[in-house]
Amino acid sequence: MPSVFDENNQACSVNTEHNLVAAASQHGTFVVGFDWNNAAAADVFEIRIYKATRPSGTERLHRMWTVRGPQALLTPDSPPFVNVATFTVSIKQVAGTGRTIPWCIVQL
Repeated sequence: MPSVFDENNQACSVNTEHNLVAAASQHGTFVVGFDWNNAAAADVFEIRIYKATRPSGTERLHRMWTVRGPQALLTPDSPPFVNVATFTVSIKQVAGTGRTIPWCIVQL
């Protein structure tokens, strides 16, 4: 049964990468979701997921995607990803006016 792993709001400073969770060691399958209602047309965000492939490994960039402006739906969420070591999720606003973005990480 899906459950909330972590949730909060991130006040973004333009060109600063903000960690939403850092080096989380919970094992399982996760999806990261965002509410883009506060975004404006000129706003651009980069979402990154870093993870280690094994418990003794180093976290490396696993996936990155860009969101431009407001979204009609709460998506795009991340595709599900499996964690067996550690993971970090970050958001970086690269254009526009700094916005506060609500987010939630769900464990499937």
